[in-house]
Amino acid sequence: MSTRDDRTSDSTQGDLVGTGGRPTLEDVARKAGFALRTAKKVISGNEYVPEATRRRVLQAAAELGYRKNPLAAGLSQLHEERIAIVYAEVTGEYFRTADHGFRRFADEYYGHGVEVRFATTQGADVERQAEVLRGLARDDSVSCVCVQPLSTSGLDGAIAEVVAAGKPVVTFGSDAPGSKRLAYVGPDAYRSGRIGGQILSRYLGASGEVLILSSVREHQQTRDRRRGFLDLITERYPDIRPVDLEIEDSAQTAELLRRHLARSIPDGIFATFDAAAIAGHVVEDLGATGVTVVGFDLSAEVSALMRRGTLDVTLAQDPEGMAYQSLKVLFDLLYQGITPRPLNHTAVTVLTSECLDPDPSAGG
Repeated sequence: MSTRDDRTSDSTQGDLVGTGGRPTLEDVARKAGFALRTAKKVISGNEYVPEATRRRVLQAAAELGYRKNPLAAGLSQLHEERIAIVYAEVTGEYFRTADHGFRRFADEYYGHGVEVRFATTQGADVERQAEVLRGLARDDSVSCVCVQPLSTSGLDGAIAEVVAAGKPVVTFGSDAPGSKRLAYVGPDAYRSGRIGGQILSRYLGASGEVLILSSVREHQQTRDRRRGFLDLITERYPDIRPVDLEIEDSAQTAELLRRHLARSIPDGIFATFDAAAIAGHVVEDLGATGVTVVGFDLSAEVSALMRRGTLDVTLAQDPEGMAYQSLKVLFDLLYQGITPRPLNHTAVTVLTSECLDPDPSAGG
């Protein structure tokens, strides 16, 4: 497996014949003024190379009398493509699980000529994520990018720069639907919100006050989950009364929720972001009974709260499978020319405490 590999030099094995004065692909790249990797993409017919670049490389090839060596082209597939993975580590358990999927893909496909490189950042810093993307647009060693965007539209310009550099972009886990990304791989957030609304409303007997924990960040998953939730209860459960609690900084979630619950205890809580476990702990600490909590993602902490009956339902997203599938989409594009569907929705699993494996610490 090759991950976190910062090699930037291009392999010239086989393609640079250099016998009898015959021009090589390296000669073509040098004459056109591009890196060898870029020249290889043009000669191999990669459709994501900018047209101006393609013309310059082909013109240089024609002027030099370069002819592609079929045997060399086959040999050069080893370590030919590098996929950069960009995400911000804002939810530890979620991304640790996603990491397993990325690394499993890297293990399985390394021998096919693909490498993965991680470009992670800390915290919900949209500008920092944009800087990383712009750096990858200029990095000739990177063929394409897989990104979980922190903002629905705030990264559109940076994604456009990556695509303009001839590198397809796939979003995973959260989308930037107005950007030039090629495809999205992950749950249908709007539908997930509707599912959460249906579950919580039925737990409450179709009436009562529900506190919606949402983020002020322009994040596609949380925004669309909230919208789906509200649409569902408006359509089907008019006696459910939604109340919004918007969180600007996730580090403040517990304190803001504690203040709200000190004033008024809702019948239910719907967490649109990674706040279900926090909500469960606050409910326990305050001794608030009869509060139904529904949220997203499965972790050891969430499982413990569910077993204690504090957190009722979680919608698990399978980040490992999602991560693996996002890289597979790019692999199929790069190596087999298969253009993915714009939306590749992955499953969401509804879990209650009875769905969990027995607690190993309980004994018996």
